[in-house]
Amino acid sequence: SIEGLRTADVSARRSAARAIAYEAALQPLPSFALERIGKLMRTEGDALVWAEILRAASQTGDFCAHELAMAALLHGESDVRRRACEYLTNCGDERHCEAVAKLLVDRDPVVAKAALLALGKCGPPQNRQPVYALLSSVDVQQQVYAAQTVARWN
Repeated sequence: SIEGLRTADVSARRSAARAIAYEAALQPLPSFALERIGKLMRTEGDALVWAEILRAASQTGDFCAHELAMAALLHGESDVRRRACEYLTNCGDERHCEAVAKLLVDRDPVVAKAALLALGKCGPPQNRQPVYALLSSVDVQQQVYAAQTVARWN
């Protein structure tokens, strides 16, 4: 299935990614497989392929899965960045908070909200000011998420 991620045909890559996610739901992927997938995903532009691969990665707490999610934070598609935040929310690892904090100013407010939720789980970034600034956002939902995040830190 992993080899299917190499093809130029996006439909084939999507099918391969779905198969990988299905396999991961049955049994978490081994580190070597996640490492190979991570190398292939560096140039993947399709959000649906990323969605399935992040779903597969969510079945494990492996370092390679975390690295995959960290790479997804930099993706051009907002849905991929949002899913990466959701993955990192579930693992709650403080090593991710600085990278996640950069998404508080994402051009897509849904990504910024997902980043707030992730920061609530992984802990405060060194600079907490961007989160505090969101407490007075014009977006009421963003205010609530910011308040929940700050409350989790205390």
